[in-house]
Amino acid sequence: MPKKFAKKAPPKPRSRAATMAETRTALLDAAAALFAEQGLDVPSLDAICARAGFTRGAFYVHFADRDALVAEVMERDAPALLDALLGKEGEALGIDEIVVRVASTLAQGDYPLLRAGGIMPHQIVDAAVRSPRIRARYADVIATAARRLEALLERARDEGRVRSDVDLTGLSTLLLSAVIGGKTLAELGVPLDPVRAAATVVSLMGVSPGGRRGGGGGAGRRVGRTKPHSERTPVTRRRG
Repeated sequence: MPKKFAKKAPPKPRSRAATMAETRTALLDAAAALFAEQGLDVPSLDAICARAGFTRGAFYVHFADRDALVAEVMERDAPALLDALLGKEGEALGIDEIVVRVASTLAQGDYPLLRAGGIMPHQIVDAAVRSPRIRARYADVIATAARRLEALLERARDEGRVRSDVDLTGLSTLLLSAVIGGKTLAELGVPLDPVRAAATVVSLMGVSPGGRRGGGGGAGRRVGRTKPHSERTPVTRRRG
């Protein structure tokens, strides 16, 4: 007798929530890809929808306008970019390694935000000036990067790899400014050697490649706090 095979149950229809989530992800992926290829200003909503395979009607179900889409792309993709530049939170990277990694990224254009033809610094500033939502999101990214960088600097200082007299909040802001400024100089065509600049930064912080204390000029020594004049012991001169 021929065997009887049980009929397979038809696949369950996808839920509305799953379908909507898939559409939203496709729109974000399409926007991120086009921004990386053409910059922040060039891709139109029609081009983004076409890349995602959906209509403008589907777009407006998920996003109020193009600025809302840009802000969400920044929110979604910024953590991966920071992980690539600074290492994942908790990863035991030396601060000298971080500086060299960031410099190499600037030099090679390995990540979408930094890639030639991708998002340019002036485009982010223009968008932030135009849209409070994008400005708030960009400020959040900068604040998160500064917080993570300061934590790395604090650990490096505790290990004796960063000078003890350096203000870490100021240093983290300075390093971030150097990254943004370096990309701006590159956009303007100003000659810049990021790797050489990184070596200078590492030297100024008091560390050398490999995490060893810097030598020469006392750059690697721990420097105590200089007392203000009001706390200094007066010097009594002997009369001859």
